Amino acid sequence: MTFTEHAEKWVNERGLALPDSDYDGMLGEAVLSLAKCHSQEGHSGMSAQLARAYFNFMCDSYEGTKTFLLNKDDGEAVDAFLKERELEDEKKARVEDRMELVEKIWNENANYLKERIEIQGDDAFKWNQLVWQEIWMWISLDDEVTEEELKEMSEIRGFNDKQEEFLREVLAALSLMPRNE
Repeated sequence: MTFTEHAEKWVNERGLALPDSDYDGMLGEAVLSLAKCHSQEGHSGMSAQLARAYFNFMCDSYEGTKTFLLNKDDGEAVDAFLKERELEDEKKARVEDRMELVEKIWNENANYLKERIEIQGDDAFKWNQLVWQEIWMWISLDDEVTEEELKEMSEIRGFNDKQEEFLREVLAALSLMPRNE
């Protein structure tokens, strides 16, 4: 049974399309129209659920009206889900902004870095790769780095004091670590 067939059966079982039902059967026709439109969208399971939820909440927000299509628990669950999605979008934007900033810092300091970190050749390449991995990880985690975490990571990665200081400066510029005063 297709979704549209299910909708027709559901409407008919409840008598919503009958001329003597509420609004002379227009509610049944409206439900079927929405069902047909929704089925033509080509949604899969998850996107169908999201589209329905967003549509209901869009309707509920129109001019402050509330349709009460969802019970309180369902409404709270959808509110929580939508808030989580909003936070994920905000985090994604922060990650993108921070990656642009770190690329700018890195590119502006390329020659200075070679001299400052005092390593050359393969060791410089390896250090670049390790630092990028750490920066990307901390940006992705979107959480402040503690001095203890930086020290532990620097020890594990074998960074010297100058390398660790540069990493600290980058993390501070990304607002992932307090600046050293």
